[in-house]
Amino acid sequence: RWVLETAYHAFESAGLPVEELRGSRTGVFGAAMASDYSRIITKDPDRVPRSIATGLEASILANRVSWYFDLGGPSVY
Repeated sequence: RWVLETAYHAFESAGLPVEELRGSRTGVFGAAMASDYSRIITKDPDRVPRSIATGLEASILANRVSWYFDLGGPSVY
């Protein structure tokens, strides 16, 4: 959620209306470090939700932004 909010604010700050970006060849390039939250939530394997694999995986972040805002350019982590 934070990455999507940050991307939205970046578009807004740059004066790029999100509606005009949808379907465009806009690329997303990102990087992230390990998450303390993922270490905490995966301590008890029986309570780990199935969505955890994609929900906490840093390599998915750029793709999530591309998908959410319907951006058709490269999406690279």
